[in-house]
Amino acid sequence: MSQQSEPALLLAIKPSHRLRATLILIHTLALVASTANDLGLIFKLGLITIICLQGWLAVKRLKNEQYILKYTESLGWQLSKDHDLVSIEILDSTVLTPFAIFLHYRERVQPGFRTTRAKQTRLILSDALANEDYRHLFVKLKITHIK
Repeated sequence: MSQQSEPALLLAIKPSHRLRATLILIHTLALVASTANDLGLIFKLGLITIICLQGWLAVKRLKNEQYILKYTESLGWQLSKDHDLVSIEILDSTVLTPFAIFLHYRERVQPGFRTTRAKQTRLILSDALANEDYRHLFVKLKITHIK
């Protein structure tokens, strides 16, 4: 009986519209709180400027945040970084929910070596992928690494 390997999982993860809306809501609430406080006018203007600048930078960074997540039986998990695919090790602290995946991983410095860099995190909301792709990623993570 020939053993057939599964096809590679290749997912292009796009910016999440729900995350963008949440960022805008949080920054709007921060603006309301900073104008409602009892600080002097100069401090209020400073806070408003900082909050607006930080909100604009966060939304701009989110708009440009697109990456590829790939899984193959031979190479394992890979994540795009600067237009290259980097091997990663998915950590057991990764959290899977129907609405979001909190992907915890370490980059492998060299394939085959256990030496890894510091723990990193990616938030993958369900609207960053097509429904079927999100389900495939969820199941593949359950099968391969999450205990």
